[in-house]
Amino acid sequence: MTANSISSSMAAVAAQGIGKVAGKEKGEDMPLVLLLRPLNFFLDERLSKRFRLLRPWESPLPRDQFLAAHARSVRAILCVGLAPVNAEILESLPCLGCVVTTSAGVDHIDLPECRRRGVAVANAGNVFSEDAADCAVGLLLDVLRRISASDRYVRSGLWSSRGDYPLLAAATATEKGLERVEEDEQVDLPIVLLLKPLKPFIDEGISKKFRLLKPWESPLPRDQLLAAHASSVRVILSSGRGPVEGEILDRLPHVGCVLTTSAGYDHIDVPECRRRGVVVANSGAAYAVNVADYAIGLLIDVHRRISASDRYVRGGLWSAKGDFPLLEAQVERPTNSILLLFPILPLFEEALSRKYHVLRAWESSMPTPEFLAAYARDVRVLVCSGLTPVDSATLQRLPGLECVVSTSAGVDHIDLAECRRRGIAVTNAGDAFSQDVADYAVGLLLDGLRRISASDRYVRSGQWSTQGQLLGLKGPAAATATEEGLKRVEEDEQVDLPIVLVLKPLRPFMDEGISKKFRLLKPWESPLPRDQFLAAHSSSVRVILSSGRGPVDGEILDSLPHVGCVLTTSAGYDHIDIAECRRRGVVVANSGAAYAVNVADYAIGLLIDVHRRISASDRYVRGGLWSARGDFPILDEQVDLPIVLLLKPLKPFIDEGLSNKFRLLKPWESPLPRDQFLAAHASSVRVILSTGLGPVDGKILNSLPHVECVLTTSAGYDHIDIPECRRRGVAVANSGAAYAVNVADYAMGLLIDVHRRISASDRYVRGGLWSAKGDFPLLEAQVERPTNSILLLFPILPFFEEALSRKYHVLRAWESSMPTPEFLAAYARDVRVLVCSGLTPVDSATLQRLPGLECVVSTSAGVDHIDLAECRRRGIAVTNAGDAFSQDVADFAVGLLLDGLRRISASDRYVRSGQWSTQGQILGLKGRKLSGKRVGIVGLGSIGSEIAKRLEAFGCRIAYNSRTKKASVPFPYFSSVHDLAAESDALIVCCALTDETYHFINRDVLLALGKEGVVINVGRGALIDEKELVRCLVQGEIGGAGLDVFEEEPHVPQELITMDNVVLSPHRAVLTPESFTALLEVIVGNLEAFFANKPLLSPV
Repeated sequence: MTANSISSSMAAVAAQGIGKVAGKEKGEDMPLVLLLRPLNFFLDERLSKRFRLLRPWESPLPRDQFLAAHARSVRAILCVGLAPVNAEILESLPCLGCVVTTSAGVDHIDLPECRRRGVAVANAGNVFSEDAADCAVGLLLDVLRRISASDRYVRSGLWSSRGDYPLLAAATATEKGLERVEEDEQVDLPIVLLLKPLKPFIDEGISKKFRLLKPWESPLPRDQLLAAHASSVRVILSSGRGPVEGEILDRLPHVGCVLTTSAGYDHIDVPECRRRGVVVANSGAAYAVNVADYAIGLLIDVHRRISASDRYVRGGLWSAKGDFPLLEAQVERPTNSILLLFPILPLFEEALSRKYHVLRAWESSMPTPEFLAAYARDVRVLVCSGLTPVDSATLQRLPGLECVVSTSAGVDHIDLAECRRRGIAVTNAGDAFSQDVADYAVGLLLDGLRRISASDRYVRSGQWSTQGQLLGLKGPAAATATEEGLKRVEEDEQVDLPIVLVLKPLRPFMDEGISKKFRLLKPWESPLPRDQFLAAHSSSVRVILSSGRGPVDGEILDSLPHVGCVLTTSAGYDHIDIAECRRRGVVVANSGAAYAVNVADYAIGLLIDVHRRISASDRYVRGGLWSARGDFPILDEQVDLPIVLLLKPLKPFIDEGLSNKFRLLKPWESPLPRDQFLAAHASSVRVILSTGLGPVDGKILNSLPHVECVLTTSAGYDHIDIPECRRRGVAVANSGAAYAVNVADYAMGLLIDVHRRISASDRYVRGGLWSAKGDFPLLEAQVERPTNSILLLFPILPFFEEALSRKYHVLRAWESSMPTPEFLAAYARDVRVLVCSGLTPVDSATLQRLPGLECVVSTSAGVDHIDLAECRRRGIAVTNAGDAFSQDVADFAVGLLLDGLRRISASDRYVRSGQWSTQGQILGLKGRKLSGKRVGIVGLGSIGSEIAKRLEAFGCRIAYNSRTKKASVPFPYFSSVHDLAAESDALIVCCALTDETYHFINRDVLLALGKEGVVINVGRGALIDEKELVRCLVQGEIGGAGLDVFEEEPHVPQELITMDNVVLSPHRAVLTPESFTALLEVIVGNLEAFFANKPLLSPV
C-alpha cells in the first residue's frame, strides 16, 4: 500500500468518526477538529479539505490558554499515537464527544476516563493490517536470510575484499547479552564501550567478536573520546568498577544496552536507564557455582584453619615446633617474609618464592602505606632494585626491618644514614656485574673506535648496496697501500713514475697514496674498450694491482705478456689464477698482516656486540623506545620483530613457527593490489620468503630495492631469478638438508611401493575388488585402476569433500605439485566424473584433456560455466543442483521483493546510523504494500514455481514468461518479456543464462516496467543489462531493484552502493544449511546413479 493510499484510507476512517460528532455543529462552514501533534503531510492535506484543523503549536498562546479559548467549540480530537490524551486534556475540553487516533493501538488514550465521560474513541481499524503483515514477513525473512546484513556487506566493499559472505553466524555464551543488541557479528564488528579494563581472559574472548573502545588507551581526554563516539556506541560493558550514571548516558544518546560482568549492578543508575529505555543486564548465574564453591571453601578454611596451617608448614614451624597449635593466639606468623615494593626480574621472583614467603606490594588492592602497615611486624627483609627508592618514610613504616637487599651495584637509592641509625644491614650486587660491565665497556670502546653500530645501521638501511663503501665510516686505524711489492719490480723512482695497471677502482685514500709514487692505468676512465686499452699498454705494463673484486685470470695474463707481478689489496687471493701465474713466473703478493690487528679488533667488537647486543641497544635508544617502553628487553624475541615478505601462503605449522620470531607481510590479506602493497613496504623489506610456488623475478626485485636475502622453503630454487639476484648482490638460500631425511624416507617408501605395489593393493581393497575378485593379482596388467575416481579441479565445501571421500576415490588437482595440465594427463584414463562448483569453468580445453570423462556434476543450479555443446558432442552427461536450492532461492527472492517494496534494509541503516533519534520519521523511507501487486516471473521452472506459490499467499496477481507455455499452470503466459513487464508492478528474474537470455532484461523491458516498478534478480547477473539498469535507477525510470547477482562479481557498480531503493546481496540466495544438505543428497544421488548405470536425478 502506498503512502497516498494509506493516507486516503486513514482520512476516510478519521472523517467517518469525526463526522458523526463534529459534522452536526452549526455556525461554521467546516467542523472543528483539534490536533495534538502534527500529522504527516498527506493526511493533513486531505483532512484539511473537510475539517477546520486546530493546531496549538502554530498559535502564539501557551497550550493551556489555547485549549481554554476553544473549550466550547472542540468536539473532536485527532491524535497520531505519540500524543497522550489524558484526564487533564479531557477536563479542559468539556464539550468533547470523540477521540480519533491514526494508530491501531489506543494505549496513549485514557479509555476509562473517556468511558466515564461518554467520549467515543476510534482507532485505525484494519487499515494497517496488510502492510504490517507484509513487513513482519519481510523482517522474518531478513533475520533468517540476513538480507540487510548482506546489503551492508556489499555496500561496505567487503564482498570484493573478503570474498563470499560468511554462512554461519557463530555465537559464544560470553556475548549473549551483547547479541540482544547486535547479532550480526560477522560483518563489521559492533562497537562496545568499556569504562574500565576487563580481566585479560574476558577482554581476549570479547575482542574476537566486538570492537572494544578503551578510553584509557586514547590520547584524548575521556569526555572528548565519548563525544567522538557518541553516535556509534550502542552498548556499554562495565566491569563493576566503573559507574554508569546519568552523565555517561547523556553523552551517549544512542546507547541501547548496559551490560556488567558482575552479578550486582549497584554501580549502574538503573532508574535512569529505565527512564531512557536502556536495557540493563548483569552476569546472571554465570558466577553462581564458582561463588558458591568459594564461599563453602572460605567457611571450611575459617573453621578448620587451612590457610593458617599452610603458612605454618611453609614457614618451617612444623619441623621446628611440632604439631599445629589449636588456638589462633599460639600461631606464629611466617618468620621468613621478604617484601618487594615493585616488581623485579621474573626469574628472580620465581627463585625467591621457592625459598621465602614473598610479599608483593603491587599485587595488593590496598594502597602501599596500608599494605606496609598490615605487614609491618612480618617484614624483616626488603628486596629492591636500583629503581626503588628506600627512603626514611618507607623505613619508618617497617619497624621490624633488619636488612635491605639491593639487586643493583649502586645503593644511592637507599637512605644509608637512616639504615645505619636503625642498625639495618644493607647489601648490594657485589661483583656480580663486574665482568659483564667490563665486557660492555670494551664493546662500547670498540664500537666508538670502529663505528660498529654506525656500520650496522648503514647496512640495515640499504645504503651499502646503493652507495657502496663510505669513508665516513672508517676507523682511526686506516690501512694504506702496500707498495713494497711494487718497489721490487721498479726501483727507479726518480725517473718517470712506473706504470701500474688497476683493474677495478681502489678506495679513494688508497688511490691517492699510491698515485704519488706510481702512474696508475685505469681502464674504466678510458674511452677505449677494455681489450683495446690493454692491447695499447701490453708492452709497458709489468705490474697489476687488484682490489680483490677484479679477477686476474689467464685471459688478462695473455693480453699482458710483460707482467712480472700481481698485487692484491686483500688478504685473500682466490680471485687470482695462481697456477697460471706460477707457470708464467709471475710474482703474486697480498696485503699480508696489514689488516690483522684491525680485523681482530673488529671481530672482538662484533662478538661483544652480538652477545651484549650493543647495536640493538643503540637502535633502541635512537628509536625513542627507551623513553616509551622502559628498559631494553633481555630476550631477543622482545625487540621489534624483523619484517619478512611472503609471496604465497605458507603451510600453517611453518607460518605459526615463523610468526613467533618475525613479522610476516602477507599481500593476499591486504585490500591493496599487490603492486601497491609492495610499494608501500618497499623501504622496509629486507628478506623475501618464498614457498617455491611464488616466482621471485626481476619485477619483484625492482619493486623492493632494499632486499638483501631471498629464502625459499623448498630444496630447489628454479623459481628464483638467480642471475638477477647475483647481479644485485642479493643472497639466496634454500632449505638445504632440512628435507633430506624425510625425502630419503619418502623415496625409500616410493621404491618399496613400486616394487611391492602397496598403493595399488590399497586401491584394490578400497575399491571393493578384494571381496569381488579375490586375491590381488601379481601382474600389473591384471590390476584394474580405480573405477570410481572423481576429479575436483578446485576446492568445494569441506563437508562435501569429506562425504564424497568416504564413498569415492577423490582426485584433488590443487593438492598436486604438478601443473594442472600435467595432473590431468597423468589421470586422464582414470577420471570418469568431474565434480565442479559454479565458479569452475569447464571449457573445451579441459574436456579434451579428459578423454575418459563420462559425466560432469555441477554443485550449482546454473550450468553457464560448462561447455554444454562440447559435452553433447562427446556424449558427456551433465547434472546440476536440481531442485536443491529452489525453496531457499524462492524465500530469498520474496525477501528481496518485500525489502525493496517496504524499504527494510534502508530502514535498518536509518536506525543503525542514529538518524531516527535525531531526524525522526522520514517520508523518504515510506514503503508500498505487496498484497495485490501484479508480479511477473521470468522463468517458471522449479524456482519460479516456488516463488509463485509464496506470492499467491500474499494475494498477488501472477503472470509469467518462459520458453514455452506450461499447460498445467493457471497463470497468464506472455511470450514476450517486454509485454510481461508492461503488465507487472514487479519483475522477478530467475531463468537460466544462455546465449538467448543474455541481457534479456534490457532498457526497453525496464522502461515498460515503469517508474514504480521493481526488478528482482536471483538468476545470473548477465540476464540484466547492468549498465542500463543503473541508468534507469539513477534517472528514476524504475522504482527500485533487489539484486543477489551481478555481471562482474564481486564488483558492484558504485552508483548502486548509495541508493536506498536498491537492496544488494553477495550472491547468497542459496546459502542455508538446509540447502547444502539437500544439495549433497542430489550430488551423491547423481553419482550413485551414474556408477550404477541408472537414470540421473537432475540431468541438464
